[in-house]
Amino acid sequence: FRRVLFRSDLLRALEWTSDPRVRDSIRQTLGSNREYTLKNDEAALAAYHEIIDSSKQLGSADQFYAVQGIARIETRRGKYKAALSALRRVDIAKQGGFWRGSLLMSLADTQRAAGLKAEAIATYKSIVADETTDARFRKTAEESLSKLRD
Repeated sequence: FRRVLFRSDLLRALEWTSDPRVRDSIRQTLGSNREYTLKNDEAALAAYHEIIDSSKQLGSADQFYAVQGIARIETRRGKYKAALSALRRVDIAKQGGFWRGSLLMSLADTQRAAGLKAEAIATYKSIVADETTDARFRKTAEESLSKLRD
């Protein structure tokens, strides 16, 4: 009952909200709820795509989360080309701080899952070498590198 109420509240809010950034935030919440709570990847993908498909350039947190959500779901489905394509919608090289590290980790993890070992190693190494990247991402990248080398 709670899930249905939550979902219907969000859908109603979406109907009455005109601000594009707030609408993206609502869609992001809907996508996350569909993916993690309802375990409905198809519906989650639809919500995530609504956030990014009409945008020429991506730059907001909700858009980045949507790209990562698409990549995560497509990777689970074994659709690596679609996952990598979604991640490449963002110019990761132009990002800094948290988003640079987070998006690079998503890229490296997707490359690894796709069997692109050399590319994944190179991406993980770039994370480790970048002193501006959050230390948590550098540590996770180091751990992933050691697993790939084993």
